[in-house]
Amino acid sequence: MNCYRCATPIPQDSRYCFACGADVSGDTAQGSQPVQRDPELEAKLADELKGDFVIERLIGRGGMAVVFLARDLQLDRKVAIKVLPPELTFGPGLIERFKREARTAATLDHPHIVPIYRISKSGKLFWFAMKYVAGESLADLLEREQSIPPDRSAAILTQVAEALEFAHEHSIIHRDVKPANVMVDRRGWITVTDFGIAKAIGLQSLTSSEAIIGTPYYISPEQCAGKKSVTGASDQYSLGVMAYQMLSGHLPFSGLTTVDIIKQHCFDPPPPLDVLQPGLPAGLAHVVERALAPSPPPPSPPLPKEGRSCSRRVSTVRRRRRRPLPRCPRRPRPPRRPRRAAPAPGRRTAADARSSWAAWRRSASSGR
Repeated sequence: MNCYRCATPIPQDSRYCFACGADVSGDTAQGSQPVQRDPELEAKLADELKGDFVIERLIGRGGMAVVFLARDLQLDRKVAIKVLPPELTFGPGLIERFKREARTAATLDHPHIVPIYRISKSGKLFWFAMKYVAGESLADLLEREQSIPPDRSAAILTQVAEALEFAHEHSIIHRDVKPANVMVDRRGWITVTDFGIAKAIGLQSLTSSEAIIGTPYYISPEQCAGKKSVTGASDQYSLGVMAYQMLSGHLPFSGLTTVDIIKQHCFDPPPPLDVLQPGLPAGLAHVVERALAPSPPPPSPPLPKEGRSCSRRVSTVRRRRRRPLPRCPRRPRPPRRPRRAAPAPGRRTAADARSSWAAWRRSASSGR
């Protein structure tokens, strides 16, 4: 079935949507409903895009935006148009959050980060055009295959980690790393999307509602605690949760309520990965455990060849940059002792005693 809010495929017995965190159980389980079209919104967008883009079809609907497939008339290429519905423009901070997603992604020029082509200027509708990835999300892939082989998982995680590492180098924290925000094309090329709740390091949050933000299943302990000084450690943890799910076919934590899941993220260790999925390459489970560690573990010896690719990228998005210890000042060399004077005649020294003892041992051994 699909989530009623964001149309992400989810298992039948799910309590929450993996992508947007919506409650899809009980009376609220509307997951069997297909994605509903909004003819009024589509007509308004088509009128605003007239002469530049032609809308072809609806791709999906998320918690705060709708995505359409369109064709760029001037460059004759397919693009994805992400638009903020008018009814959401009255929400506190949503317009600024929507604009920030476009600005953030536009500043990150990386092959594994979705590029932004154009942003709306009229002000009637808030939309932006971005690259259309002909493929599926990692969430769709996991829904179909449950788990992914280690070699393919390592290749996917490597590309995602490269994108996150590049964003961190430019002081951008994604804060919502999850399979629904990772696109996989037909060649296996990975593109990271949805920087809607990304945050620049050192800047304050736009609203107090961002104290705890993210998807419950992939949220980091720092985000659960509501810390405002979130670092790249948060993205590494979410990447570790995603790696755990890809390799085992299960999420490390689940619960009946969001509070239960948050408590487990903060206080409980995940079930051992090599127990859930025996036969993993040596060292690969250790890499994931290091990514899910609440604090940076001590340096480990080099991993075997099977897990080295995954380890290099998962460990590169470090939970904390350690400062080198200050070097101790070199102690001054003590002054040399003056040479001892020659012993007086008839006085024996320790050196004479050692020589005599050695000579006695030689003579005793030769006389046997």
